Amino acid sequence: MAKPNRVRDEHTIYLDMPFTRQALVEAVLSAKIVPKDVLELQAGRSTTVLIAEDNKVNQKLAKWHLERLGCNVKLATSGYECLDLWQRQPFDLILMDVQMPEMSGLDACREIRRLEKGSRHTPIVALTASALDEDRERCLQAGMDDFIPKPFREQDLKRVLALHVVQQEQEPEAAGV
Repeated sequence: MAKPNRVRDEHTIYLDMPFTRQALVEAVLSAKIVPKDVLELQAGRSTTVLIAEDNKVNQKLAKWHLERLGCNVKLATSGYECLDLWQRQPFDLILMDVQMPEMSGLDACREIRRLEKGSRHTPIVALTASALDEDRERCLQAGMDDFIPKPFREQDLKRVLALHVVQQEQEPEAAGV
């Protein structure tokens, strides 16, 4: 019987072969080994994240964690404000609360996906207090790339940054673009 993926200490990681990119990222993050460039884009600029969240406490917490990780952070308090900021500047990642006033996170995500047809895909990660499978499915059907249940931890943010920002930056290089 195969042994599960595990971390022996902060410098040794064991993975069963074959392993997925997801398993590797989770093993590295659980070992607290986060290379400095995990959160730095290949062009040498820092990662820019848009947080679309109407709750001030959640905004401050996410912003604090992301800034500790070296990210530049912009804040939006509604789906409309998120959409407006997204149209004005490119973001490496959007963290989107699902339930916001005026325009929900699901509706804002659908509109972003409609507008970005044929252009660069912006990863959008749902932030929601609802962690049921059907809630996750609704988020994915709306066009979101991932899902973080609230309350979230810094580890959750590291995971989505590693999976969606670093992966997005490395894929064109791997293709020789």
